[in-house]
Amino acid sequence: MRSFYNLADQSIEVELLRRAASQLLIHNGEESTITIKALGDDEYRVTVDGCSASLFAIQKGDQFFIHLNGNNYQIECEDEAQSASGGLSDADKVVANAPMPGTVVSVNVTTGQTVKSGESLIVIESMKMETTIAAWRDGVVCKINFGVGDSFDRQAELIQLEE
Repeated sequence: MRSFYNLADQSIEVELLRRAASQLLIHNGEESTITIKALGDDEYRVTVDGCSASLFAIQKGDQFFIHLNGNNYQIECEDEAQSASGGLSDADKVVANAPMPGTVVSVNVTTGQTVKSGESLIVIESMKMETTIAAWRDGVVCKINFGVGDSFDRQAELIQLEE
């Protein structure tokens, strides 16, 4: 799974591949074997290529707050499409991506329907919380990728507006 993060205003691309007892981390073309063990109370033991360290990590939405070796870090998940494009304004954006994995609760529009900014497009449920995905700009719905009851992954393209 490829992910993008922002650390100190620097965009970082990371790919994580699962293995039997560990994971393969690919960053800047270099591969590392990584294991993460939860110790409780937000503490983790992380081992990268045989070197271990304890860290504390708290996640709030798309942000991670990490304390490691006396230093504090704030890391923010980025939208893969936004990272690849260098950042699109809402006016240029054509797709509503899922902020987290979940299930569609309701679809409030149809293909070809004209929508106004702020209008409810789709309602999703993730971690027992419902979230309304609203139109980020005026436009016409050209594609609906999921129906009621369908499951999706984080960053899945839910609804697309015409360019």
